[in-house]
Amino acid sequence: MTKTFPVQSKPAPQSADKSCPPIMGASAFIMAETTGVSYGTIALAAILPAFLYYLGVIAQVHFRAGRDNLKGIPKADLPPR
Repeated sequence: MTKTFPVQSKPAPQSADKSCPPIMGASAFIMAETTGVSYGTIALAAILPAFLYYLGVIAQVHFRAGRDNLKGIPKADLPPR
């Protein structure tokens, strides 16, 4: 594992929240006003691309961790609940 892998994979899902429903920032309201389509329709149309984006991020981190042989913390080393 490279030292930059955690730094590279952390901001990817955080940067997508501005373009995913239901938040979508002001862009959804601007699109709704410009096109005359309701906000709900625009948010509904954005669900599939948002899902595919997060699926891609999860797959990238999963396969990269598998390639670099990264394992989770053993249960014995976890703090008590």
